[in-house]
Amino acid sequence: MCAKRLCGAGLALPARTPWGTLASPSVPVDSLTSSSRFLPLLFALVACGEPAKSADPQDSATPSSADTVSPLGDPSASTDPSASTDPWPDSTDPPAGQLSLVHDGSVLADGAVLPVRSAPAGIDENTVLRFILTNRTESDLPLSDVPSAWLTAGAAPIALRSDPPSSLAPEQSVSIELVIDPSDVLAASENSATFTVPGGPTVTLVVTVPRPLRLVVVGSGHYTAVSDSYGADFSVEQLHADDVSTARDVTWGEGRFFRADRRTDDWTAPGIYQYSDDGLSWHDSAASDDFWVSDCVHAWDGFHCVRSSNWTYSDSGETVVHNAGYWGDLINSLAYVPASGGTDTGDELGDRIVAVGRYGRRVLSGDGLTWHTDIDSEESDYFNGVAYGNGLVVAVGGSDRMFTAVSEDGGETWTETAFCDHRYTTFGSVAYGNGWFLATGQSNLCDEVWRSADGITWESTATSNVGVLTWHNGWFIGVSQPWGEAATLVRSADGMSWETVHAVPEGVSIQAAAAESLDRESR
Repeated sequence: MCAKRLCGAGLALPARTPWGTLASPSVPVDSLTSSSRFLPLLFALVACGEPAKSADPQDSATPSSADTVSPLGDPSASTDPSASTDPWPDSTDPPAGQLSLVHDGSVLADGAVLPVRSAPAGIDENTVLRFILTNRTESDLPLSDVPSAWLTAGAAPIALRSDPPSSLAPEQSVSIELVIDPSDVLAASENSATFTVPGGPTVTLVVTVPRPLRLVVVGSGHYTAVSDSYGADFSVEQLHADDVSTARDVTWGEGRFFRADRRTDDWTAPGIYQYSDDGLSWHDSAASDDFWVSDCVHAWDGFHCVRSSNWTYSDSGETVVHNAGYWGDLINSLAYVPASGGTDTGDELGDRIVAVGRYGRRVLSGDGLTWHTDIDSEESDYFNGVAYGNGLVVAVGGSDRMFTAVSEDGGETWTETAFCDHRYTTFGSVAYGNGWFLATGQSNLCDEVWRSADGITWESTATSNVGVLTWHNGWFIGVSQPWGEAATLVRSADGMSWETVHAVPEGVSIQAAAAESLDRESR
């Protein structure tokens, strides 16, 4: 039984009857079958299973529109209301003359209060609750096919998934599903909804929607800007006036943010590292002085960073280990590619990191320690950024032109493309979202922001002075900083039109951004 979870939710655990049902705390056990005035009865109990983790999405990775399961949800919930499998959870036959409601193999008590947690606010990911209603009487029971007769949602983002049954024949079971959709919720909330069997008792659902997934932007002077609205605004801003560090990167993983900075703006300055569980309070990592890092990714339960042409690793952000081994031309950017990201044609790497750098260099690693498939382009172009999306790996850079390369097999082989041949032209970064790779750079004569669906054919967005930082739940997040002006944070759904969302203090150089992601296993 789930006594621990029930107690944690403030719900008293009713006594168990001889039939495996749960008696309402307000109804004597011996009266459950002795009086017809308790027909029908609704039974309810929180589903048993692993204890639910924190509502804070720090305990939670990339959102999708597929239905998923919360601690009270069922990912295999059927949409067929005529499901007839007998859900009674006990081997002893239940007594006749009752209406039972079963959730996840447990029978619920009349008047139960069920806490339900959804995906974070603003995430297009539904949580489905499945109940099996069974008529244990010998007569047809009239119900209602009007949804409002079953569910009073109030402000809670919950609804019936399909029309409920208008009646139930003797011994007939029906599946009733409720769906929680937090995509239109703007902030953390907790609201109650009432689930009622027409003519019978009710169950109260307490629907908790965690806050939006947090976005953190970092810049020079240990500048930090935090958004809990998917980049629509930045409610927290931190700047240390006496800090002369230069931001290099920030990433998310292991339920926390990990940032890498350069101690000063000097080229030979050592790197400094910090971690934060919330993006607000930062703690110094234990690390020896060594060259600063260019880029970091989260993979294999740890943080992997490239340092010149060497490697830096941390399993939790608290201790940083430097690898002193040299392995070729400088690497500038990393991308984590899952095993499904392309077809392996080499030695079946599976999950991998793709690293790109100077002189068209591309290398692969299946563990962050050993490297192979070292490719140098016949061209002299540098690669400055790399991103993965929709089964493609796209690297961008260029030397006096815009130069791109795309791989359909996880970085084993590449197709290269060049355009806008002009002095001082190059791509500096690339991100993937909403079906588009968005590459941004600099040029005196060409537009500076381009997009592509396949990494080969690129179209101009007629935009300049924007550097893409990341993609976050429907938005490209970028920085606009025309020469001689203060930076502003901007966002765009398609890379074509940008809105200014935040003014950055004068003198701050924005370098990187990272966002919390939704870990479905924790839900």
